[in-house]
Amino acid sequence: MSLYSVEQVFCNVVFGLSYGYNPCCIRHFHVRQFNGEIFNPPANRPLTGTGFMCCPECSKKSESQLISEINEKRLIPSTFNSSGSDNFDIPELMDLVDENKVDTLISEVVSDLSPYITLER
Repeated sequence: MSLYSVEQVFCNVVFGLSYGYNPCCIRHFHVRQFNGEIFNPPANRPLTGTGFMCCPECSKKSESQLISEINEKRLIPSTFNSSGSDNFDIPELMDLVDENKVDTLISEVVSDLSPYITLER
């Protein structure tokens, strides 16, 4: 996936926070698309096969610790790595997340990406 606008970052941040992902992992998700890491994921990373890509710091944690952290912060009804399918849209999720956390995280992501790209507004 390519990022072309702040709107795409907004959607990713809202989904990430709703799903209980750590802010550091949400930030890293965006940067790794532009720093080359997307083509070279770390070996032995936790939660391989789930679609979740944690940041280098969280990669040092055990899978059980990460799942516990994610489920503790998760705002949607299903737990992480459950067999259920999550079908939510942004308006539904915006009712769940803290708007200030979203705004702060978007600003951090835009700043993190500034060495690589300039996001269109």
